Order: sequence, then structure tokens, then C-alpha cells
Amino acid sequence: MMIKFSKSALLCIPLICSMIVNADEEPLLEPVVQESATSHVIENSQVNAQDVFSRGYALFKEDQWQEASDHFLRFIELTDEDEKNFEWAEFFMGISLDKLGLTHGAMDRLSNLAARKPNTRIVSYILEMFEQVSRRQPFDFDQIILQVVNDKDYGFINDEISGFVHFYQGMQDWKSHHMTWANDHFSKIPKGSYYHRRVLHYLALDKLHNGNESSAVKELKALLLLDNLDEKLADDTRWILARIYYQLEEWSLASAMYKQIKTPVIEQASFLLEQSWIAYQKKDYERAMGYLYAFEAPSFKQFFTPEYFILKSLIYKDVCHFESALSISDEFVQRYEGSLQAIYDRKHAADIESEELLYVILAKPDIMFQWNFIQALELEKQELDDINYKDLKLHLQKVYTLKIAKTSFVLSELIDEEYEVRANALLEFEEASNLMRYEIGVDMYQSQAKLSYQNTKDTTDTTTGKQPEVVKYAFQKEYWNDELGHYKVSLPNKCQEFSQWELFFK
Repeated sequence: MMIKFSKSALLCIPLICSMIVNADEEPLLEPVVQESATSHVIENSQVNAQDVFSRGYALFKEDQWQEASDHFLRFIELTDEDEKNFEWAEFFMGISLDKLGLTHGAMDRLSNLAARKPNTRIVSYILEMFEQVSRRQPFDFDQIILQVVNDKDYGFINDEISGFVHFYQGMQDWKSHHMTWANDHFSKIPKGSYYHRRVLHYLALDKLHNGNESSAVKELKALLLLDNLDEKLADDTRWILARIYYQLEEWSLASAMYKQIKTPVIEQASFLLEQSWIAYQKKDYERAMGYLYAFEAPSFKQFFTPEYFILKSLIYKDVCHFESALSISDEFVQRYEGSLQAIYDRKHAADIESEELLYVILAKPDIMFQWNFIQALELEKQELDDINYKDLKLHLQKVYTLKIAKTSFVLSELIDEEYEVRANALLEFEEASNLMRYEIGVDMYQSQAKLSYQNTKDTTDTTTGKQPEVVKYAFQKEYWNDELGHYKVSLPNKCQEFSQWELFFK
């Protein structure tokens, strides 16, 4: 006697009932037999594979995800791809692992299944799962997007998933400079969908990269006016606009755009530094320094950049706090001394001991993505301690160990590439820091000279008519090394406004 899937049995998996069985199709399952959950200890030659599958499916219907996964794995190991229900065993095992919180183990199983192009119902559901995972957490981009989503045409998928597929396929063609193919994919994305708006965002960026700033600004502003715009995409768009306005020296517009960003401040460390530059350009030095003070918070340690010291020195110099400005230059050397020495010694990224440069490298988006993916894999791998079935646990440990090793290799290569870029940038910052010290010295001497000339007309104490104890001589633009440490500079009155909060930075 053959049976079909019942709807009540599949309520735990939304939409799966319509995917699996239609009345005019051949049933997929043999009758479920009563079998002990420990039946996997029987010798393979004595096991009926379809009985193992039936028992696994019965456990699946009862939400016994771990036990079901163990049976589906055993069925897969007992059979091959030509066996009836093989695809469904892989599919249900992937679903079960996802229910156990082993998302990446599930993705690994389902991506291997989808790559073999099984029936359309399975592929549709897998693509839907991939879309959801891609929007909520780190994932294996190469395995999910390049090997599955971009692998073939999926003409049978519904509109909800077609945007996801056509977006990534179009982006791949765009990166390969196949613009006709890319535009064809983009045109198939449902209007008003999340992925359609992502396309509008990237097309605007393309115009910006091609030098058409006015058109890019117009399209980005139009994107922000759309209803129900995804908040992250909206903030990314505001960020791009703020940077464009900064480049155009539209300081007020740039500042206003930053203020509209809704991302929590703890997640926008780079925004603080950029806003500080805007405030500095507007000569709002108190506000600029306030942003830098916030940037020193421990939560932003991994985002810290040498640029911080350059800007801070500039602010101090412009308000004539020369001693403080010089001390900031010394702070830069002290903080990055280990990294700079490693660069001078031509060490590789893996050999440097200073954390400062590594923090800067890890802040790069693609590197941070891989790092976060490894962290997620490690957390899920720890969950394997709760697996009660030896074979299942060993299988999953191999899956996670292999994926962590592969991702670590990719991360290592990305770090090596970025290390070279950041090392050169750090050397440039060191040169800028040395130049800053020179400029601070010049400004300090010029200020002293100006004040000296102003005081040469009368050195008499008007109250007593006597010469003061300290005689001031006109500065003749001659610098003597033994005098440099004894100059005293009268700061402008506006510098006194900084006397309170300057203490925070000493």
C-alpha cells in the first residue's frame, strides 16, 4: 500500500505541502514501518534503506530534528543519488539541521543538493531559504551565490524569489562588464521590491564612479523618497550622499545628511570620524573634537585609524594649542610604533604582533564579513556537543571543520592583500605626522614673532615708570636651538574656550 504526504504532517514547514505532493503524481513514500530509533546499529546488509527513510520522515513530522537528521544521514550513506527519495532525504536533513540552529550545516547540505538540479519544488524552497539567510546573517557567498544562485536560469521561480536570483546574476554580469546581460536581469526584478531598490542604488553608484556626480545625487535623493525603503539601504544611501556633499564642499548638506542616518551610533564608528572632518571644515572646532572624543570609546577600538591623530593635531594647531598638537603627534608614534617597525622589517601580516594595524585591516567590509562568518561557524560548531548520535556528530564536525578551514584561508589571503594597502597608508600617515610637526613648529614661531613685534613699541611698566624685570626684544626671525624650549606663546582668546574640555585629551 502506498501513501501520500498529509498536510497536517507538514505544518512545521510552511509551503512545503504544495511543494511535495500533487494528487496526480506518484507517491514518494513507502508505508512507514515501526522501527526503533536505534535501528542504525544493525549491519548495513540487513537494513532496508527505505525503512530508514520512512522512520526518519516519521521523526521529522514529530519535530524530532536530531533523530530525523541521524536517520536521513544513514539513508544517504546507505544509498546513492539514483535511489528513490534520495533528494528528499537530503532536503529534509537540511531542514532538520536548520531547525536545530545549525544554519550553515543546513546550507552546506542544501547547496550540494541544489547544485545537482533536483526537481523544481525542492530548488524553489531552497532558494527561498537562501534568500532569507543572506539577509539576516553571514553566509558562504561562494557556495550559495556563485555555485547555486548564479549557476543556471530559474525560470520556474515565483516573483518573490526572482528578485533575489536576478539581482545576484545581474551583479555578476555587471562585475564582468556584460552590461547587456546585467540590464536584462535587472529588468526582470519586480518593481518596488527590495532587490529592485538595491539595483537603483548600485546604478547610482556606477554613475558616481564614472564622474557623473549630479546624476548620481539626483538618483540617490529620489531613492530616499520611496515608500517603505529598507532602513539599511536608506542609511547606505544617506552615507554616500553625505560623502558626495563633502567632496563638493557642501558642508551643511553633508552634516544634515549624516544627522538623518538612523544606524545606532555604536555601529557607525566611521561616521563619527567623517562628521568630525565636516565640523573641522566648518571651523566648528568644539564639535569636531567632540566627535573625536566619542571615537575613542572602547567599542570603536577595531575601527580606530591613524587618520584620527592627523585630524586631532590639525584642530589643536588651528586653535593655537601647539603643545597639545605636538603631543598628539607623539601619541601616533607610540600607538603604531610596533606596526611601523614590522613594516620596516618587511614582516608578513601573520607575523605582526601589534593589534593596532590588524584592527584597521579587520574593519574593511569584505574582511569583516569573512571574520563574522568564521565566528558564526565557531559558535554553531560548539552546538555539536549536544548531538547525541555519534555518526551524525562526526559528519557535522567534518563539515564545520572543513568550512572553517576554507574560510580561514580566504580570510588570510584577504588580510595579506589589505595589509600591503594599509602598510603603505600607515607609512603615508607617518610622513604626514612628521610634516604636521614641522607645520606646528612654523605656526608656533610665526605666532611668537607676531606677538613680539606687537610688543616692541613700549616695554615700560606704565604703573611704576620702571622697566619690567623681563625684557622683551623684537623677534628677528632668527632661530637658536638653545632657545626653542623656552619660547612662550600667548594663545588667542578663543583658545581659552577649550580650557575645560582639553583636559580630556591630555
